[in-house]
Amino acid sequence: MDANEPDDSTGDGIEFRRLRPEDREPLLAIAAGIWEGHDYLPHVFDAWVRSEETYFGGLFVGGRLAGCGRLLPLDERRVWLEALRVDPALQGRGLGRLMSAHVVRRALEMGFREFLFSTYFSNHGSIRISEASGFRRVATFTHLELEELAPAAAALAGVDDEGVRAVPGIPDVQDLLVNDWFFVPPGVPDRGRHFPGALTLEAEGDQVLIARNGKYPKCLEICWRRAPGGKISRACLARAVRHARLQGLECMHTMLPEGQALAPYREAGFAFFEQEHDTYLYAARAEDLRL
Repeated sequence: MDANEPDDSTGDGIEFRRLRPEDREPLLAIAAGIWEGHDYLPHVFDAWVRSEETYFGGLFVGGRLAGCGRLLPLDERRVWLEALRVDPALQGRGLGRLMSAHVVRRALEMGFREFLFSTYFSNHGSIRISEASGFRRVATFTHLELEELAPAAAALAGVDDEGVRAVPGIPDVQDLLVNDWFFVPPGVPDRGRHFPGALTLEAEGDQVLIARNGKYPKCLEICWRRAPGGKISRACLARAVRHARLQGLECMHTMLPEGQALAPYREAGFAFFEQEHDTYLYAARAEDLRL
């Protein structure tokens, strides 16, 4: 990907360009007003700006940074879209639609033909824009988080996890794997690079993939599981919590697909962000897009 790509302009004071290191503070000021100040952008900005593999672009209004968006190539045909942001002070002016269209057009120019992204159920603006543009919801997940490890360790204290095998790397399965809000579909080459420190836990017919969260360095992610009846064993869950504590991590997170049992996680202290079935995966093909 050419780091010297030409800037784009609509000719009315709105322009788009690749973000630069000097855009850090203005962008973090925008992020401070998003997700109650818990946006992940402060953790990833430096790496994303340096990356030549991705396009991390900004929307500028009258020279002022007003929003951003990123695309991450998955393979030759597929691309992941994320980090669509608009300054809360400038929302309601159609800038989100412009930023989204810009990122998708850039991906089309680069030759990508299939597009994926995830969003939250209450992100009505993003959902409205994407569906009007030809995206369709293809899956629904439940976002669960464990803000502190100690309560889970206490809840699972009597569980024997010594029989759980920990195999380095990711399982060789044709399933969707998840790290934070990033969904990696089957067939993506070298999927393991998206799951740092990956271990596959195996016990009682379960397989559970855990890895470092890709955006929050102090968080352990449960990225995939195959469990009898869709219910993770307490032994695997206890082993994951123990691993997180041994690694000096502070929290855990997972995305549960529909049909997976919530009870083991809830009993260990995992909480909903707001409700069940709150995270949507969207997809579109180039021929379906209406920009």
